[in-house]
Amino acid sequence: MRAIVYWFVSLTLVCSLLPCSASMPPRGLAAMGRADAARVPPAWLRPMLDTEYFGGCLDHPQARGSRGAGACNYFCTGCPDRAICASCLPSHLGHKTIQIRRSSNSNVVRVADVEDLLQVSDVQPYLLNGHAAVFLKKRPMAGKGRAGEVRCEECERTLLNAAYRFCSIGCKLDALPNDLDFTVSFVVPPKSDDETESDSSSHDDDQPSAPTSAQDGE
Repeated sequence: MRAIVYWFVSLTLVCSLLPCSASMPPRGLAAMGRADAARVPPAWLRPMLDTEYFGGCLDHPQARGSRGAGACNYFCTGCPDRAICASCLPSHLGHKTIQIRRSSNSNVVRVADVEDLLQVSDVQPYLLNGHAAVFLKKRPMAGKGRAGEVRCEECERTLLNAAYRFCSIGCKLDALPNDLDFTVSFVVPPKSDDETESDSSSHDDDQPSAPTSAQDGE
């Protein structure tokens, strides 16, 4: 009983120290619990980040190639136990599959491939062959990296500007448990009818405010 009382008093104290804002959820314990549960990332997200890609496919050993046929560069959100290759895709009809790509020796995904599944607007995008892409995990960085005022909130890699908070999906996921003000979430907000129509007609022409390629040694 003493431990329960201590936990309740500690949580109440933390809540009282949080800044007040009209845009923040109510501070009642029940409301906070619902808000926290609502932003829980999908169960397949961590496996997608930790999976090894671009190896040979055990089910299609006859198809070889580091990035072509036989390379396991797809992830199935419905079967998140291992990477799959292009020849595996017919066996995953009806499932959402995401193609994993490479840039600067690191794994990336196109924003267009995940934006309906994950809210990644606060993750630094780069242009990869004309498409906005985000890194799955943080990249190696020498020292503190390049000088800059805006840095990833998790690993402190330099970012382009204050519009972004994280350098990768992995850094955003790692920051979630310590986000006491409920501003970090992977929940995709519902689109209005106007946004849906605009996306379908002009999505291919969109480009982010980002460099043409990811730079090593940042």
